[in-house]
Amino acid sequence: MAKLSLTPNPTFEAAVKIHVPGGSRVPVKFVFRHRNRASVKVLWEEVKDGKHSDVELVMQLACGWELDDEFNSHNVGLLVDSYAGAAGEILDTYFRELAGAREGN
Repeated sequence: MAKLSLTPNPTFEAAVKIHVPGGSRVPVKFVFRHRNRASVKVLWEEVKDGKHSDVELVMQLACGWELDDEFNSHNVGLLVDSYAGAAGEILDTYFRELAGAREGN
């Protein structure tokens, strides 16, 4: 049985389902940075206030992905520019994973 640690791992992985126009939602595994509750609250307020571009936000939340392309701000920009819903899906997945919520059918 797995034990809970009071000090979470600094990163965690989760699949983000990116919608491909004319197709389906393709899962892309991201490596996310763990944040504590206070840090999440600050980030959420910044998101609501529009203080970050989509690229800046993704770069704050994640530190890697399973794509063949290098994880950097240029390539994140290509992703969010090419797939309009990608930034929102990344943000939703991140907060859902932190909260332990499960995606519905």
